[in-house]
Amino acid sequence: MISSDYHRVLILDYFNGTINAIAWCEEFLELDDWTVEYFDNYECFYFTSKTICSMFLLTHGGKYIPAPRGAIHG
Repeated sequence: MISSDYHRVLILDYFNGTINAIAWCEEFLELDDWTVEYFDNYECFYFTSKTICSMFLLTHGGKYIPAPRGAIHG
């Protein structure tokens, strides 16, 4: 479950960004530190840490958007 305590990044370059972003997360982050959600041809990455989120944005771009209120299934 993903709560509003997470930091969320929307990938804007779907074609080039998603595969590389997932590989980066798998290589450098613990499994509990991130998740990805797919919807309407977009991907949102969720991170437990603002620092990790910032590193992801610097590496892969995207747009920071607040996580939804409440909880959703990831």
